Amino acid sequence: MIPTTRIFAVALAAILAAPLAAPLATPLATPLATPARAQSPSLDAARGRTVAARWCFSCHVESPATAERLLPEVPAFSDIASKGELTPARLTAIFSAPHAPMPELDLSRQQTADLSAYVNSLAP
Repeated sequence: MIPTTRIFAVALAAILAAPLAAPLATPLATPLATPARAQSPSLDAARGRTVAARWCFSCHVESPATAERLLPEVPAFSDIASKGELTPARLTAIFSAPHAPMPELDLSRQQTADLSAYVNSLAP
């Protein structure tokens, strides 16, 4: 029987005697992985209108001309869109963190972005 230290010594000698891997002849074809960047959702006003029909039209209307408001104190989407300070990013933030009396909406990032695009599409 061969002693364990002898097996270890032979294995270590074999590892040390092996040639090192040759460096790459050409650089890597693709760059090394970088941390994933958060992708901004694409904006689709038509999908946003579908979201609004499901979640918003019980209180908001598209414009005062399209329907009578059920709640006069709730602004029409066209009125919201006509306010220049409500950019798509700001609307997205408002939809993500609703305020009273607006209920909490269970929307994905994509739905929120689409809803924002839809409201902004109603600007004069």
